[in-house]
Amino acid sequence: MKKLFTIVLVTLSILVLTACNEAPDTIDFGIEWAFDSPAPESLAEFVSQVREINEEITKDMGFFNIFRIRNWWNRSRLDTGIGFDRINLRYGFSVEQESGEWEEHQDTLRVIGAKGEITRGEIIFWLHHRTKGRLKGQDYYGVEEIYLVENEDEDGVPTYEVFFGS
Repeated sequence: MKKLFTIVLVTLSILVLTACNEAPDTIDFGIEWAFDSPAPESLAEFVSQVREINEEITKDMGFFNIFRIRNWWNRSRLDTGIGFDRINLRYGFSVEQESGEWEEHQDTLRVIGAKGEITRGEIIFWLHHRTKGRLKGQDYYGVEEIYLVENEDEDGVPTYEVFFGS
């Protein structure tokens, strides 16, 4: 009974947050994606490609491997909405120049849901296309999660920050 109560309470908390449109502190992705790779121009093809690559990466792991299970769960949520129709996404990365110096880049991208609520797949899609060609030969793989930037919403649009992983 205690387990059922906990599940109901967690589900209810998620519903209340969604109904109030309160921005969660983090939004989890947990998929692998090479941001320096070519990508389809279509969102549907992009999400399909991300799923295929992640399935390939995890296929030789044991069936009950926690990374494989987490990756499967996150692949299945690429079409899931995050509760907002738009967010600002702040990101930064460094690119090594021919001289060996590192040049830092920072930018903010406004992501607007194509069909209303933004999906996790749309966020990765637009981030990839915004940085396309600028990360060639760099070690930027995956997005674990994005983090809410406190007191940075613009006209009710929350701002999140992404840190590229490798």
